[in-house]
Amino acid sequence: MKSEDLINAFRNGLVKGTSNSMIILDNILFSYGSHFPLLIRLESDEGYKFILNYTRYSTTTSKQQTYCRRICGDDIISEKPLADMMKLKNSNIKNVTELVADSL
Repeated sequence: MKSEDLINAFRNGLVKGTSNSMIILDNILFSYGSHFPLLIRLESDEGYKFILNYTRYSTTTSKQQTYCRRICGDDIISEKPLADMMKLKNSNIKNVTELVADSL
């Protein structure tokens, strides 16, 4: 599956899948393994919302970030650095309400 197709499938709720350089595990889209969460999906009353990792890593990752911005567009509610993405990954936050409550 091409990267753009995998991102689009993730945007639409896919919880498991792979491309050459990305993998979906539950609500997280990873670039090159579980050490680099690229996009985290959260549930909201308006459908899925996303948090994008903006940390620069490689040319391929930069392309993936561009695809994510184009495909998810206004549903990206925040962009965070890698360290914050790892904290979110480990927190198991699943929806926007939990994210807001956790940040207070």
